[in-house]
Amino acid sequence: MSQTGARIVVGLLCVLACAAVAPASANAQRIFGVVVLAEDMNPAPGAIVTATDTAGVSTGRELTTARGDFVLPVPHPGRYTVTVRRIGSLPELVGDVVVEPGRDRRLRIMLTRAAPRPPNLAVRSGEQCNMRVDTSIVAHAWAQFLIALGTAEMAAESKAFTGTWLRSERVLAKNLRDTVVRSDKTETIELDVSVMAALPPDSSRIAGFVIEAEHGVEYHVPDVSTLASRAFITRRCFSFDPAPPAQPGWVGVHFRPSDFRIGISDIEGTLWMDRVTLEPRGLGYRYVNLPPAFNAAEAGGTLRFRQLSTGHWIVEEWTVRVPSGVFRRIFSYDPRGAPNGFATKLTLDGVRIVGARLMELELNGSSIFRRP
Repeated sequence: MSQTGARIVVGLLCVLACAAVAPASANAQRIFGVVVLAEDMNPAPGAIVTATDTAGVSTGRELTTARGDFVLPVPHPGRYTVTVRRIGSLPELVGDVVVEPGRDRRLRIMLTRAAPRPPNLAVRSGEQCNMRVDTSIVAHAWAQFLIALGTAEMAAESKAFTGTWLRSERVLAKNLRDTVVRSDKTETIELDVSVMAALPPDSSRIAGFVIEAEHGVEYHVPDVSTLASRAFITRRCFSFDPAPPAQPGWVGVHFRPSDFRIGISDIEGTLWMDRVTLEPRGLGYRYVNLPPAFNAAEAGGTLRFRQLSTGHWIVEEWTVRVPSGVFRRIFSYDPRGAPNGFATKLTLDGVRIVGARLMELELNGSSIFRRP
């Protein structure tokens, strides 16, 4: 792979927050109510509630409040199936919900089934590849992560949130120790706009996460839409990783590409979650199938998650580390070891490290999160 420099194109996992519920018109109808936990009847905040009509069309989704309340407008009267997804529970389905013209339908939904907890391991478990249904424990664990990603998409769709980020960047020399360039700046960006560009899921599925372009090489980070896509899941093998020494209460869901493709650089990594609550804590990944010259660069990235007081999740910090290379002229030798003229060889020329840390998050101009 020709590589004379490196350019980072980073996709940031969006910040999670609740979408405001628009008031229904006089002739509209809504499904509303409360979601509670079966074991103690306490409210279940942070649950995603969706309704699907008899044609299989989803009417939208809403997030329950701290009191477990939700209000879900539906476009027409008829029969609906209501689904509730919340971290720590298996999906709850309420079928045959009849909504009459111009009238609201009230529901009290109880989450009755806890999601299976991952085992406490000392070594990596066996793999499951090309997951299509959540019938295994590792598939259920990844499904819990998809709930958090779903709320991230809802936050972006609401166009109501603005984040202030501290962005840092430094460049290491080819010895990977000396810093030759460093910069820091603050950026304020609405959540429906990515901090940096990211490939759509279909593009990353076909071309991988490292793209060679005329101006250099672009390293893409997996964003919310990529991690939540079927294209990503069905091309991966998943397994459980044991807890890291510093976090004995965690468990890892390791993922890797299920097939090797010549000339395609993909990602392999581990999602870390609390083994009891199944809440996400962080995600680390590395770029695979890069040129051997870049092995020492340890190219990859990390993300850290945080839950807000509203019950929603944010990606509060991410980093990405990518190499740059240069072609050098070297002596070449024939199979007998005799000099055979000159050749070019790709060598590591440095590493660029970029990070962003969320400092403040605003909802419609009001601060809902501020880093001390």
